[in-house]
Amino acid sequence: MKLRSFSSRTLLILLPVTAFAIVLLLIGPRDGESPNNSENSASSDNSTAQYSLEGENSATWITGVETDAARYNPGQSVKLLIQIQNPTGKQQSGKIQVRWKHLDGQVGANQPLFVVLQPNEKRDYTVIWTPPADDYKGYMAEADFIQGEQIRDGITTAVDVSSDWSRFPRYGYLSEFPDMKTEAMQQVINRLNRYHLNGLQFYDWQWKHNEPIPTAGDIPHSRWNNVANQEVRFDTVKRYIEFAHNKNMMAMNYNLLYGSYANEEGSGVKPEWGLFEDREHTKQDFHPLPDSWASNIQLMNPANPDWQRYLFEQEKKVFGNLDFDGLHVDQLGDRGSRWDARGNQVDLAQAFGGFLTEARNQLGNRLVMNAVSGYGQQQIADSGATDFLYTEVWENQPTYADLKQILDSGSKLTNGLKNMVLAGYMNYRLADHQGQFNKAGILMTNSVIFALGGSHIELGDSGMLSKEYFPNKSLKMSADLEQDLQRYYDFIVAYENLLRDNVQEANVTLKSDSHPLSSSPAPKTIWYFAKEKENRQIVHLINLMNRDDILWRDDNGTAPYPKTQDAIKLEVPVHKLVKKVYMASPDQQHGRSQSLPFKQQDGRIEITVPSLYYWDMLVIES
Repeated sequence: MKLRSFSSRTLLILLPVTAFAIVLLLIGPRDGESPNNSENSASSDNSTAQYSLEGENSATWITGVETDAARYNPGQSVKLLIQIQNPTGKQQSGKIQVRWKHLDGQVGANQPLFVVLQPNEKRDYTVIWTPPADDYKGYMAEADFIQGEQIRDGITTAVDVSSDWSRFPRYGYLSEFPDMKTEAMQQVINRLNRYHLNGLQFYDWQWKHNEPIPTAGDIPHSRWNNVANQEVRFDTVKRYIEFAHNKNMMAMNYNLLYGSYANEEGSGVKPEWGLFEDREHTKQDFHPLPDSWASNIQLMNPANPDWQRYLFEQEKKVFGNLDFDGLHVDQLGDRGSRWDARGNQVDLAQAFGGFLTEARNQLGNRLVMNAVSGYGQQQIADSGATDFLYTEVWENQPTYADLKQILDSGSKLTNGLKNMVLAGYMNYRLADHQGQFNKAGILMTNSVIFALGGSHIELGDSGMLSKEYFPNKSLKMSADLEQDLQRYYDFIVAYENLLRDNVQEANVTLKSDSHPLSSSPAPKTIWYFAKEKENRQIVHLINLMNRDDILWRDDNGTAPYPKTQDAIKLEVPVHKLVKKVYMASPDQQHGRSQSLPFKQQDGRIEITVPSLYYWDMLVIES
């Protein structure tokens, strides 16, 4: 793995602790670094407050933390960069203490580094850590700045040790491939790496859907225009793939399974391969695009073996010239009744499974396929060919309850063995005009998706998705939204073994004397649901107390910020002796676990949850 180059000043090597080796490297500020003042980036709802700030020196000391990869193979070392500043006009001394945890248990010993910071000085510290050899494990790195006995500041991030991305997919995208400087491309990938995105969809990078990469003989062109007539540079696509691989991100080549430009007979596309709207095959199905674009998309019959052979040969040319890891297969949803050129009705959903099986056989690459509004999801899952399930959710499934049904059904289709990524476009109507994303709606929807074990493709080079056309930039992310989302993605990595690791639905009825509860999403309640795994019962609380609806998309950007609920008294039925109870939340203490006292009697435990903002996760261990 390639690492960023730093100019080292001082090297301190500490002896290994058990199986873990840690090296602390003190380095100077990076080129172009500027202070990150929390007063400028703090959220208006105070949800970005630093950990345990107390006393007269309360200020932002630790300004950021990041890892050098989105995913780590077992045995691979982790390089953790901690950014710190002295926010005072006086020399300050103290120590940075890093603690590694799996769930609520510490891994190894604390590792302190004593530091002296000159007035207003900024420095970066790098910690190198070798995790245990266990595969498919999530860890949290807790970093504190301590003076005397007082924690002045603290921050966390997370590490995913997984030999394959498909176990815990966290998907992002790239959508623009013009001539770019290396520094600009690295900046994009570094930003996405901070969210631990372990796969990137290269959206509309191709020349034509039926001929993705133009060549002269065996040599690819250096540039071409995509379907939107935007320039694409071969070297930009190639280098983006390289930079993604340097971060252990998968690079996925996007294309439709049945798309062709119009009038492509000269390229070898045969009219008799088409998909038709009538039995008499007089009108070929097509997807209209703006007049300024290169072409409408004519639809081909994905079950036609000649079309399959043609398209797979084209994709082999792609994989022969670009180091993509796999193919992201798109579709356009339920087309209604359709026929082939012989007048036979085509079962499109059924054709998906056969197409994917043949694609795996012919290409030998990884596959992901979009089930638009769930269309064809059964057949996609039954094929067993895709790395995980992927669904684009639309307005016909508008509620949090629909999101739960989608994610639950996906788990059942694969017996809990494959996770799901949702494409859901937030603030969709608001994005008809220039503006800013509504953080409240986004964090609530992500809370629901993440708590249910899913992931959300939303982050990419253009910022954040609000429309199905990925390059759309109508809405901007605020600095505090980016900061909060980093914390949310840290959370789903650190606790991936409780959220997404083949956890099973649990039928649990909670009671509360202090707050209204609901086992299904309902306004003016705390929505709860439970999962279980081995000796653990995992209870999720979602704060809908300030909501008048349960609509996930927050179309117009009007979802209100939640009101913090304090001292939530819960009765939870249990059938075994409970050893401990703890909670964690991306909204509190940067996701750190917090032990909770409990009382067990008469087949239940009584717990008081100190605080709920968007989402709390309770873990009951027997």
